[in-house]
Amino acid sequence: MSLQLIFGMSMSNLRMYLKFGQKIIVQILKHDPAAKIQLPTPEEVSEFTAAVHSKHPALTNVWATMDGVKLLLQQSGNDLIQNQFYNGWTHDHYVSNVFCFAPDGTVRIAFFNVPGCVHDSQIADWGNMFEV
Repeated sequence: MSLQLIFGMSMSNLRMYLKFGQKIIVQILKHDPAAKIQLPTPEEVSEFTAAVHSKHPALTNVWATMDGVKLLLQQSGNDLIQNQFYNGWTHDHYVSNVFCFAPDGTVRIAFFNVPGCVHDSQIADWGNMFEV
């Protein structure tokens, strides 16, 4: 069921309200310190490492976890561009992103808007995420 049917609105009106809502969210998150992506301090790394170790004693030097997200993308009319964003494993077109999450739920490292043909481990390597 589409948003048009749920709210009884035409697509042009719905698009206007969605765009307005996106602008509000961006303005709010711009000024929210919890929404900021920043490397942790050495003290925070120690706290995160202790938190992970207390939950999983076998992990002694781990302070965060990483995960990749693929966002669907419309196919390009240009074959070269389309080939870069095509993921053969899933048979679709994506923009790939990798996020590093701390135990407190914040995103501490991010590397995003990479063509969908690139694997998550390669994205993390390009973003120097393994070096932190």
